[in-house]
Amino acid sequence: MNNNTTVSSLYYLFKVGFYLTMIILLFGLSLECFTSNGKYGNFFSGNHHSKGYAFPVSVQTSIPDSIVTYKSGANARYYKDSDFGIKTIDSVQNVITNNIKIWPDYGEGSRTITPEMENNLKVSFNSSIITSDGYATINSKDFWIKALLILRNYITIICIAIIFYLLMIIFKQLRKKIDFSPTLITKTKAIGLILISSELIRLFLVYILNKNIHHIEISSFLNGENLDNSMFININPRFDFNITFFLLGNVLIILSILFSKGYSLRQETDLTI
Repeated sequence: MNNNTTVSSLYYLFKVGFYLTMIILLFGLSLECFTSNGKYGNFFSGNHHSKGYAFPVSVQTSIPDSIVTYKSGANARYYKDSDFGIKTIDSVQNVITNNIKIWPDYGEGSRTITPEMENNLKVSFNSSIITSDGYATINSKDFWIKALLILRNYITIICIAIIFYLLMIIFKQLRKKIDFSPTLITKTKAIGLILISSELIRLFLVYILNKNIHHIEISSFLNGENLDNSMFININPRFDFNITFFLLGNVLIILSILFSKGYSLRQETDLTI
């Protein structure tokens, strides 16, 4: 009785998941096809042919000096530099030269860092390069590049809808009889193949698009010369590959093989009897 309740609950869960996924997919495609900006009333789509589509990138930025929290008073924040000492963030001034903002201006308010103050530093973000993986909105007027971006954007939700549908079929069958049936074996293998192929397709699409989406570098210049120890930003396309889904797909294929062997053994046993 408990097993039947669990199976029925999972069946309805995957059924609701399938219909919700289809609604989201159809709504997104409707905004894509029938709106010029991806908006309909209070609803909008973050990915649209007018704005672009999320694309995996790796962002690198540098901190030229450090921000520290000094355990004194209300934990005031200070700007720290090895040559000029520290100063409170609020007192840091900006100098604008040739439309370039130089931060900070070493003027009044600087302090010399004493050994005692160094020992009392609560938090210190040292000068370093910070790397973060994220997504940038990419758009193109080239038909084929945009087509690949659209395909990459929708392939995940399409695969999720198909997987929910297959799971719904599996548990619908299991509600009738928990058995190593050909339906269970075939659908389990199909889900594994979809997980593997979706990740490989996404990887291939990013590989093709990377040939047209290049490295972006933002540096600080003053009078045509690159400023040493200044902030810079590097944006590089990256490969977006979910190893968890890929391994899960392989596990499901192995399970389908085991289910198939179990089904064959049961058939042989029934024939022997």
